Amino acid sequence: MSQSPDLERIKAHFQTTDDASVPYVEFRQETRKLSPSGTGARTVRFAPPPRITSLPPGDALATQPAPGEWTALDRAIGRRPSPRQPEQHWPCVLVTGPAGGTGKTLLLASLAARWSLSGRPVVLLDLTSSSFLAFLFLGIKKTESVRTGKIWTTYGRPGETLPLLSIRFQSPLFGAGGPECAFSDLYHEIRMEVPALLPRPSHSLPLILVDLPLSPPALIEEATGMSPLVLLPLLPEIPSLLAAKEMENFFERTEAEKGLYTERYYILNRLDETRSFHQNLAGRFQWLLGSRLCPVTIPDNPSMEDRLAKGQSFLDIPDENVSLLLCDRIARWALDKADLLARQEKTRAG
Repeated sequence: MSQSPDLERIKAHFQTTDDASVPYVEFRQETRKLSPSGTGARTVRFAPPPRITSLPPGDALATQPAPGEWTALDRAIGRRPSPRQPEQHWPCVLVTGPAGGTGKTLLLASLAARWSLSGRPVVLLDLTSSSFLAFLFLGIKKTESVRTGKIWTTYGRPGETLPLLSIRFQSPLFGAGGPECAFSDLYHEIRMEVPALLPRPSHSLPLILVDLPLSPPALIEEATGMSPLVLLPLLPEIPSLLAAKEMENFFERTEAEKGLYTERYYILNRLDETRSFHQNLAGRFQWLLGSRLCPVTIPDNPSMEDRLAKGQSFLDIPDENVSLLLCDRIARWALDKADLLARQEKTRAG
């Protein structure tokens, strides 16, 4: 059988080269065919290849990636990052509900004021389209700074600074394609910025207080990643009773479809216990919501509205009136619930 010209060139190369590490071995033609006498073909034995115990010079292994490069690689291939340490989890209270007169903004401002006046660090995150919560209800004694499209505001009273920060957006949060931010990014940014902006160190973890609309639902779904305590204020009116039923259906549907559970409580606002109509509606709310109805109600208090209408802020109201005007019992109850959720999240993460 004739050999191809390519094979001849390969043979000629290895027969003339001086590199002994790549020898050319050719089977002799007579070893691959039977001999005329019928005996078996002659066997050609080859020495075993040398055992390489180390890499040749210049072929060293690549260096191991740095820790930051491992994180970037995990993100690129879709792996979840390692969970945060349990002590890094900050409690979160999310106040939401239908817009328009239910007392959501007043509840947020009163909680922020009550907790910060008691010494608990508070970060108020305003995600509504108007972003006027802190501007209208927390006074004008403040220092503002702008970072990455967000306005960070520090509040205080004459002669003191409070552990209270509020964050609102320079541009609208909602774009044409929906929300332009993710809660995971906001949470990371808050944890990075807040320690340097707080006026004094505290032994308590900062509490994140979020003003969030019910629409779009994607924001609620993202917020569940912060394991929040959800508060939904309601008025003692028939429309609020129907709205409570719709909101319960919304959260139950979200839990069933997305597998996201939220610890939520409804709070009756502006309840006048002297009116039989209000008492009757309170009983119906209890029948509909059961244990999800907060045991503490917010009484109707026209004097608070008069003070706010005259230009006073929640931070300017004297301390002796706090229990009546700032719903102190609601603040303490919500704080206990939020801290309990944070401890449970720490236990699960540990």
